[in-house]
Amino acid sequence: MHFKLFVFDLDETLWSVEQSSLDPIRGPFTLIDSHEAVGTTGTVCLHAGVRSLLRAISLRSSLASLASRNERAVCEELLGLFGIQDHFVFPQYGWEEKGQAVLNIIRALSEFDGIEISAPDVLFIDDWPANTEAVQKIGASTLLFGRDLRSIQELATLIG
Repeated sequence: MHFKLFVFDLDETLWSVEQSSLDPIRGPFTLIDSHEAVGTTGTVCLHAGVRSLLRAISLRSSLASLASRNERAVCEELLGLFGIQDHFVFPQYGWEEKGQAVLNIIRALSEFDGIEISAPDVLFIDDWPANTEAVQKIGASTLLFGRDLRSIQELATLIG
């Protein structure tokens, strides 16, 4: 399984969210341990194996990015607390359709870094079927977290 770009969703894919209210997850966050941060409306837990997966992606000379429907400031705070923010290139945040978000990442890599990647070079991982279906429509490969993939460690094994 060789892809040039791995694009991840955050909530319920790279981390789990336990909310104490119906409000979106909000900071400021306090790091409880290396995998858990508590905010004003809930707790975020980084899934086991995320850091080693990101290192493995980097060692294969592949890239990682994000397509998340969360607020940029919330994501950046959590990524910083977990110490993984530097692993992601041109992350996309907000309510944009995920297929378009992936295309935006591909476009930014070409425009700003001179890296040419096409949709078939991308593996997109998300826990929501509508998001994986939208990304499949642009020609990228997808894995549905929770169905095609049960854990981050399983993905690390697949990419070798």
